[in-house]
Amino acid sequence: LPVKTRDEVGELTRSFNSMVHQLKERSQMKAAMNLAMEVQQNLLPRQDPQVDGLDIAGTSIYCDETGGDYYDYIRYETGTSEGNPLAVVVGDVSGHGVPSALLMATARAFIRQLSYLAGSIAEVVSDVNHLLTRDVEESSSFMTLFYLSVDISARRLHWVRAGHDPAIYYDPVTDRFDYLVGQGIPMGVDADWTFEENQKDYLRPGQIIVIGTDGIWESRNAEGIMF
Repeated sequence: LPVKTRDEVGELTRSFNSMVHQLKERSQMKAAMNLAMEVQQNLLPRQDPQVDGLDIAGTSIYCDETGGDYYDYIRYETGTSEGNPLAVVVGDVSGHGVPSALLMATARAFIRQLSYLAGSIAEVVSDVNHLLTRDVEESSSFMTLFYLSVDISARRLHWVRAGHDPAIYYDPVTDRFDYLVGQGIPMGVDADWTFEENQKDYLRPGQIIVIGTDGIWESRNAEGIMF
């Protein structure tokens, strides 16, 4: 609106014009964030894989439009990992919002590309860390990761823990909870770090493995106690 006076009416008109401009910018930013959310959601698995002998379920719910939480299923369909038809990867990028989402997308691309090459999962995580560190060394960002590979034929688990919370392992026969632990720092801290591969044998029907992020573990119940 044109400002024709210098009194209260003119001041109100100027404020109104400024508000309209800010609302337009806010609307454009909201549209961009919604698009970013749609793109990132499409990077997550659209459905859980069907693997004989396994019952698999996964989900991720962001508290903002975008975030750094990441999970994925790696299907070894090219024969690069005989006996290990599936790997489950769960990660968490430091921070929130668009910067974390961009780093998450970069890490996903590295993980998927290197997982289909020959080599152990420890070598995969070590190579991803080397590439990721070069990208984030100026920003001090980092990413924790838990990479789990399931060997159906040998009834064995292989995993690499890169600074992530341990997976929870439950055996209904012994009615006991255990943790899949291991040495390893977050990715993006030391480009030359060599990650270790851990192993657990004697998989049996009914056993349950839960992998999560601090979005689950640090959530609080009605009494204010963290899960």
